[in-house]
Amino acid sequence: MTIPIGMQSMSMFGPSSSDFKTLNLKLDKLIMKVSELAAVLEAVRSQIKKASTEIMAKIEALSSSDPDLSPEALAALSDIKASAKALDDIVPDAVPPIEQD
Repeated sequence: MTIPIGMQSMSMFGPSSSDFKTLNLKLDKLIMKVSELAAVLEAVRSQIKKASTEIMAKIEALSSSDPDLSPEALAALSDIKASAKALDDIVPDAVPPIEQD
């Protein structure tokens, strides 16, 4: 006897070998998707690191240039600092745990 469960059915005596094969196939697909996600996350991390390096270099170049910066240069410096802060704010800083006495 089988019991319908959504689009699937299961024997009332427990899962069959066919059920286990189906579960294994779904598990394999899930594992593949997780590994694909890991690769995508690594690519995004690399891109953020590259952007951060470029932004910090521009900040350093503008900050160490002639002290009499033009209004345009000051605006560019302000924009770049805001971009650096936005990158930093993507992941909140870890808050140290409060020690209980």
